[in-house]
Amino acid sequence: LQLFGGTPGKSMPGGAPIRDDIHILLIGDPGSAKTRFLQYIVNLAPKGIYVSGKSVTGVGLTAAAEKDEMGEGGWTLKAGALVIASGGIAGVDEFDKIDDVERAAMHEVMESQSYHSSTRLLLSDGKEVEMGAFVEALLSENSNKVKTGKDCLILDTCLEGIRILTSNFKKIYPVQISQVSKHKAPASFVKVTLQNGRELTVTPEHPFWTMDCGRVSTKSASVLSAGDFTTVPSALPISPPSKEPPKPELFKFLGYHISDGGYELNRGKKNGINFYNKDEFVMHDYLQAAQELFDTDFYLSTDARTGVGAARLVSMDAVGKMRSISPMLMEKGREKFLPEEMMAAPDDCAREFLRSLFEGDGSISKRGALSLVCENIRLAQQVQTLLLRFGVSAHIIPDGNVFRLYATGGENLAAFSSRVGFISERKQKTLGNCIVAKQDSPARRNWSYSEVVPGCGTELVRIMESLKLSKKEVFGHVVCHAQPAFSRPLFKKALAALRQRLEKAKELRANIGAMKIQELAKERQALGISQADIGGQKLRSHVGYWERNATHKVRQETITRTCVPECAASNLVTMEARYKKLFDEC
Repeated sequence: LQLFGGTPGKSMPGGAPIRDDIHILLIGDPGSAKTRFLQYIVNLAPKGIYVSGKSVTGVGLTAAAEKDEMGEGGWTLKAGALVIASGGIAGVDEFDKIDDVERAAMHEVMESQSYHSSTRLLLSDGKEVEMGAFVEALLSENSNKVKTGKDCLILDTCLEGIRILTSNFKKIYPVQISQVSKHKAPASFVKVTLQNGRELTVTPEHPFWTMDCGRVSTKSASVLSAGDFTTVPSALPISPPSKEPPKPELFKFLGYHISDGGYELNRGKKNGINFYNKDEFVMHDYLQAAQELFDTDFYLSTDARTGVGAARLVSMDAVGKMRSISPMLMEKGREKFLPEEMMAAPDDCAREFLRSLFEGDGSISKRGALSLVCENIRLAQQVQTLLLRFGVSAHIIPDGNVFRLYATGGENLAAFSSRVGFISERKQKTLGNCIVAKQDSPARRNWSYSEVVPGCGTELVRIMESLKLSKKEVFGHVVCHAQPAFSRPLFKKALAALRQRLEKAKELRANIGAMKIQELAKERQALGISQADIGGQKLRSHVGYWERNATHKVRQETITRTCVPECAASNLVTMEARYKKLFDEC
């Protein structure tokens, strides 16, 4: 019954709504498999999440407001476990272990399944809306359909067409908003800096998804430490609105203007626009895009000393048109960025913007680092978000008065080349050479900041050591024992070596009874098992003697049958139970 739910839309004679959700409380003696039952139901449900009452908080269960440092410094909503499980099953184990204060935070969610309001929200079409104004407008437009809950206002109708992005940890996809509500926000925050250059300001109790030995779990922001890993998207499936799209030429021009463009100044008054670049092909491409917008000729010149070409247009009409797009476009580089409404443009427009922007201030090094120099963090974050549309993960590094955006790794370079690309043949050719070099280079050099398998490094090294696999033998170089994360190519390489060693150990365990002493000695050496592993320090020399002379066969076989499996194969019993799932998934 709980899986199917009740009948929605019912209300009491006085008009009070009756919730259509069914909640179940399991009570039983210790050891009566309540946890197993709960986990089975969560796995059975099409959408479900399991949390333990020992570690959950009110904010972690419901929602948290966080400062959005990625945008305009507004506030965004961060969903808790109950919000993520909306429309499915939320299994809360050890309910009695939850503090009274934290349990109280669940009451409103269990009554109406609404969530905490905040200030900014990213919609699936790429638009960012101010949550407060967004919700207030919806409540005002549908005031006769608003329901009153405990200290909140709820609207669960007239929301057609409003979609946001969510994730099931396998993919990111858009979903229809089921309801909006108006609530209060928590007051204290923790700033978390991510390796990709983003900063999140959240409540101390706010849960972050983390990885521990290959398993996804949550950790409160207040207990996060340097080196912890959390989830970030590797691609954003934005679905722009279906209305008449803007011209791609406009976005190409804006990319050029933001990177190498500026304004003309006469007696302190801005009276035109200009563009400077040394590449004749790029200059020609800029002029084509600009003339589509302004339908007039630019004055062209070249600096004889530096070879830098200049295109200048003195026109107050051009200044007015630029300001009508965004006043920031007629400011200096540290204040120029793409207008927010244009972040919801179709992919072909976003592609043209990125292509021209990277032609101006971008580069590709021979070592395979795709980079862009931005004079303000907002532009860098916009480019970072737009690149995710095309499956390119980048990170931002502050460098003095500028911000450098980098994308590395074979997969990122290939995605940029095939889905974005440079305009000039010279840069595109360099990019193609880097991709080929990445494919031919050792895997340990072919990785990016986004291509890591977190929380498994120490365990992976421990398993390698238990199977007598040296780091140099597997990777071709020595790695730190406490390395917290391996790059994805290195991790795949290690797994392949482990699988090969495990199969060899299984084969030895199955055939050891029929093997001769010389064969056992050869397999022992191949598996990296020492004579001391078989006979201990006291019988170490005896084992060597037996192998060389094939004497005392009965004694040798007895020791070998008991010791070799213990050293190389019996570890599989515990090892496979803990890591087989990890190996299979990876």
